[in-house]
Amino acid sequence: MALRLEQKTIESWKRAMQSFLPHYINADLELPKTYKYKVGFLFDFFTWTVNWANIKYDVGTFDFTDIKFDLVSNFAEPMMKIDFPAFKSWKLEADQTIDTWMLPETSKVTLQFTDFDFDINC
Repeated sequence: MALRLEQKTIESWKRAMQSFLPHYINADLELPKTYKYKVGFLFDFFTWTVNWANIKYDVGTFDFTDIKFDLVSNFAEPMMKIDFPAFKSWKLEADQTIDTWMLPETSKVTLQFTDFDFDINC
């Protein structure tokens, strides 16, 4: 299989993602307002449920223009490396309830992504 990438094509893709994805994530994507996760320990001998309610998402700042594509050859095998700096900042807030029999707790939690970056090798 052959793959031909040109700088003009990559730059067009970056511009399209920069205009589409932030709007989709901030406005159109139906992110959950509540979420529940069940945790088991010691073969589910101890179990508890973590509930998040009233989840609020700040308007995120996304960066798709700094994506870097590298075409490399590792041990005579062609690879594509992608450096993907996705989020400049994004913040989530929620009310968390943990229903353990030992230490039940309710509190506010905040999850904040700042300069979130991930790399892909394929």
